[in-house]
Amino acid sequence: MPNMQKIIILGTICIIGILAVQAYDINNTLKQTQIQLSHMKEDVAALEQNIKNLEHQKTLVGTNEYIEDIAREKLGLIKEGDIIFKER
Repeated sequence: MPNMQKIIILGTICIIGILAVQAYDINNTLKQTQIQLSHMKEDVAALEQNIKNLEHQKTLVGTNEYIEDIAREKLGLIKEGDIIFKER
C-alpha cells in the first residue's frame, strides 16, 4: 500500500503543477488582453474626438465665412478696406 500512496501523492503533485502552469499562462494572457483593451479605449477616445472635430468642420464648410477664410488663406485674396502688411 505505501507504493500506491506514493503514486497518488506524486500524481496529485503533477496535476497541481500542471494546473499552476496553466493558471500562470492564463494570468499572463489576461494581463496582455487588459493592456490591449486599454490601448483600444484610448484609440476609441481619439477617434471620437476626431469625429467631433470633423462634424464641427462639416458645419462650417459651405458657409460664407469658411469660403472667405479659405480664399484669404489659400489664395491670398483680400477684401476691400483690408490693410496689407508685407514682410521685409
